[in-house]
Amino acid sequence: MQKHTPGPWAIGTTRKSPLRNIIVGYHIDSGSEVVPYTVARVPAYSREDEANAVLIQSAPELLDALRGLVAEAGDILRSYDEPLLDLAVAIDEARAAIAKAEGREEA
Repeated sequence: MQKHTPGPWAIGTTRKSPLRNIIVGYHIDSGSEVVPYTVARVPAYSREDEANAVLIQSAPELLDALRGLVAEAGDILRSYDEPLLDLAVAIDEARAAIAKAEGREEA
């Protein structure tokens, strides 16, 4: 399983380049100071770009929430004699999304 930069991530901007970029970043404790670490850069041309940055920023929390949901729903499914087909399909899709986010294929 691939390891991603842990959350929470924050959004900031920079003008170091000719283009205004939205930086989705994480702070790393480097000895006694906290230094920014860029996770992703999103060009800031439109509101859609800003929305994309927010989506990227929320990725660690979304992944954690999805993992928890899959675990809980799996427990519920195992407790029923008859499978709940719609829920089972949703859980399979969630497992596939988690696998993709973790850089692996769901078997």
